[in-house]
Amino acid sequence: METQKKDPSFPYFKRKWKKQLKDISAVLNLLHTYPQVLKELMLDDLITSDELLQQQRDWVWLCSKLGGEEREFHRAHWVPIKRGSLDYFIDLSDQHYPIIGTSFLFSKENEYHKINFFDSVNELLNLCDSDVNFSGICQAYNDEWFRYHCHQIYSK
Repeated sequence: METQKKDPSFPYFKRKWKKQLKDISAVLNLLHTYPQVLKELMLDDLITSDELLQQQRDWVWLCSKLGGEEREFHRAHWVPIKRGSLDYFIDLSDQHYPIIGTSFLFSKENEYHKINFFDSVNELLNLCDSDVNFSGICQAYNDEWFRYHCHQIYSK
């Protein structure tokens, strides 16, 4: 049995992830109906569904150019969801579509790390219609990053 070569081109990517990209397009449309929530989550510069394919095309191209640790860490199946930023992504490879944040830890190891902002996009969508304090969620997320970074720096 022959193994199929992985085609790095975007048309192949688009065919492979067609259902997930369609889902994310609908999610982006829905999220944009909650501008105050996006603002409180510091995602007010979220891409639109109309920008999704071009954003992903650019990301897949960039991933193909990465080397070393950057190539090991970043994944083409992550969707950058914030304009002009590579800090927040939706992971297409997970059926729950977690929203993840990434950061580069400047230390002796100089490592990339990710933390789930939301374990599932549905978790975020369910919270959008609730009275939850989104500023508190952002603060907890930032606190988690801070604790993680401090632990990595001071535990060496």
